[in-house]
Amino acid sequence: MQSSAGYATAVPRIIPVSSSGILIQTKKARWSLKKNILLYVFCFTAFVLFANAAQSQVLSYDTTYAVFFSEEQGIKTSAISVTITTDCPSGVIKYTTNYSNPTMSSTTYTGAIPINSTTVIRAAVFWNTVHSRIVTKNYLYGFPTDIPIISLVTDSGNLWDPDSGIYCLLYGDAANDSTINNSMLHGSAWERACNVTLFEPGNTVGFSENAGVRIHGGASRWKSPKKSFRLYFREDYGSTKLRYQVFPDMTLAKFDKLVLKAGFSDAWSYPPFDALMEERNRRSIYIRDAVERELYRNMGELSAHSRFALLYLNTTLWGVYNIAERMDEEFFSDHYNYPAWDINNQGEIVSGDMTALNQLITYTNKQLTANDYASLSNLLDISLFCKYMTLNIFLQNWDWPNNNWVVARERDTLGVTGGKFRFLPWDGEYTLGQTWWEWPPVSEYWRIDDAYMTSILNVQPTVVGGIPVWQNRINPPASFTTEAGIQANLIRGLFNSLLSYEPFQNHFYYAWKQAVHYGALQIDSIKAVLTKNKAEFLPFASYEIDRWKPGDQAAVLRDLDTTFMLTDTFLATRKVVGPIWLNRMLTKINRNKDMAWELVLRNQSWKYNDAHQPLAVTWKTDPAFDVSWNTGTAPLGFGEWSVNTTNTLNSSGYTLYFRKKFTFPDSASLVDWLRFDIRYDDGIAVYLNGGEVLRDNLSPTAGNDSPSLISRENDTYTLFYVPDTNHLLVQGENILAVELHNSSLSSSDAVFDMIFSVIGSDKGVDKVDDVPGVASRDMLEVYPNPFNPTTTITITNSKLRITNVKIYSIKGEMVCDVTQNNRNSQFVIRNSFVWDASGMPSGIYIVRAKIGNTTLVKQMTLLK
Repeated sequence: MQSSAGYATAVPRIIPVSSSGILIQTKKARWSLKKNILLYVFCFTAFVLFANAAQSQVLSYDTTYAVFFSEEQGIKTSAISVTITTDCPSGVIKYTTNYSNPTMSSTTYTGAIPINSTTVIRAAVFWNTVHSRIVTKNYLYGFPTDIPIISLVTDSGNLWDPDSGIYCLLYGDAANDSTINNSMLHGSAWERACNVTLFEPGNTVGFSENAGVRIHGGASRWKSPKKSFRLYFREDYGSTKLRYQVFPDMTLAKFDKLVLKAGFSDAWSYPPFDALMEERNRRSIYIRDAVERELYRNMGELSAHSRFALLYLNTTLWGVYNIAERMDEEFFSDHYNYPAWDINNQGEIVSGDMTALNQLITYTNKQLTANDYASLSNLLDISLFCKYMTLNIFLQNWDWPNNNWVVARERDTLGVTGGKFRFLPWDGEYTLGQTWWEWPPVSEYWRIDDAYMTSILNVQPTVVGGIPVWQNRINPPASFTTEAGIQANLIRGLFNSLLSYEPFQNHFYYAWKQAVHYGALQIDSIKAVLTKNKAEFLPFASYEIDRWKPGDQAAVLRDLDTTFMLTDTFLATRKVVGPIWLNRMLTKINRNKDMAWELVLRNQSWKYNDAHQPLAVTWKTDPAFDVSWNTGTAPLGFGEWSVNTTNTLNSSGYTLYFRKKFTFPDSASLVDWLRFDIRYDDGIAVYLNGGEVLRDNLSPTAGNDSPSLISRENDTYTLFYVPDTNHLLVQGENILAVELHNSSLSSSDAVFDMIFSVIGSDKGVDKVDDVPGVASRDMLEVYPNPFNPTTTITITNSKLRITNVKIYSIKGEMVCDVTQNNRNSQFVIRNSFVWDASGMPSGIYIVRAKIGNTTLVKQMTLLK
């Protein structure tokens, strides 16, 4: 069976090349592989002469007529007979079974086709000088039905032809040469027509679309035998977009492109050119990148969604791939509902231009003034940047920030000023304990210490007042004249400058504390995401071993278990990373702000009023004012795909009104800061117990039914820290009142959601170290978390008497006095307590432990 290019359809196999040297002949180059350079080569099982050298790949088609198959594609268990029909009265059906596009010289359909083994039929009807859209059907035997499968079908020459194929036959450091390695080549000239079909578990067809395929990636293009692919869905091939909910955790169901990520530094196909690479290959777990992106979403920010699937390339097993969104202009437009974007991927322009980014570059590697910081804040989303830096530093990303970043902003267009730059994570394969060095890594590689901070972020320790602290290193201006210069220096230069400005240190401090101590980067939260992704990957492991690491499957699986245990060891080191890192960097703020109360969470219910009439001033304070209002779950608004409750806004008013009551259980004198993480479109004003605490995108004198200053599209959460200098928070019941202002009476959308927490410190102590007997490493731990119905609360390393441990609902109501129930003497309280929540509803609870004059707070989740 031959392809249209004349090559046998057998897929190339991997053959080790002798280290003593071998001469390889191709149509483009002759390679002499010298001694001590280990290379592999994909070789064809057979080469034959061109059977039809003049035949070309046909992309155009006519939709007047079509072909129809009697048998739906899928995984079959018995012999079938396939009939092909057409609605074209004078047409001729042509078909192939060798993965190539049918042409007029292909086999003419004359009757039912018997099938009892894996077969791909590609057919079209031809009339006059045109043909219908090519239809591809996969009839597969012996394939798994309990996991997602992707079948990518294309003419074999599109992959393997030495001149025009996109999948290079060679790999290794010597293959980093575009003159002999087609996989190094980019652009539409190196895109080939294909059909891609997703089979969901249970043997159902998710989608089957004609598309374009290119090689995707960086170093993996020449270093790895397992390449990544990028799929293009457009009218040239069939549908203008792929319309299918590819990712179950996301409602978006239209895509211009998808990436099939092969895994490189975190995969068993990683080329074992030396002992170190072999060890790194063994310690792959395949999920580090997906975990980092999911954690970023859990921090309230946008990242590319993904899922695992088993790829078959022309029906040959090619291993497990991670299907992911492609972060380009369509991606940001779909998620943020704004059409035009400046996007830069590691120094390379993806869309837009360099005008705004060049302005951002002017703030790198300099001592910032207040005016500098204000101007920079208009260019860079500081709150999101703090989260982004926290994520990568805490997970200890060793292949960053000189690699693997994407930054984007809404472009200036149609007289509208663009937005702020936002950094997004991509390719976190060198996180969670994966390093460039020996395995298992010595503990120093897992420390956020001088070596890491200096080499990765280009900051250095400086002695201030006799204490070594992290300070910015004001370096000579870095080179930003090339893509490589921007790639290596942009994030380092920005962070370097920002560290020179004390308000940013405060901002970063609280962002770190929120994420690491109370948010998505709590150890238990990270473990939960790891466990979820591990469970999603494991069903694919045996197939990946068969394709890329054949041999002792049990030994490979033991290595996998060992490496997952090493990630637990890595996370255990994170328990002291936060205090060390923060205490080294920050010099002038109170570092003992360990108390935090999350009082309002995302996606909670709010009272709302969309009657479009200005309200009496008492709406902000009167407890009974909202009795007749409707109740809905956030996000609230209209015109956005993500809203849970739809409000209305007509030509009679600009503003939607929201209220929420909550209870604060402690003395308000403990609170220093109010923390708001808000999603809003367009402008917002927030009041606490009648007093205004913040407004954004509104005139200082704007009334409660007036337009915002500008139109502002926002699908992320913006962070605000507000000092509670007016002592608006009170112990007991409080009222949050929010005005959401649109920019015009004809606005097409609005959205609102909020996370509200307060941060404070124990006024009786300046530092933990000031309390005799209390070590700074005191930790409050809850395990398991999430739990059902019991969990163990432990205070580690404490030498002082534990005064009390109490548990509160998310509303601030005390539901259990743990110490009272676990008291074993009049003066001594045990350091470990068991809470049985059998009688409690599912939800989020907060445990608060008093140790001497210090308070520790931890969030936990009861799942029934």
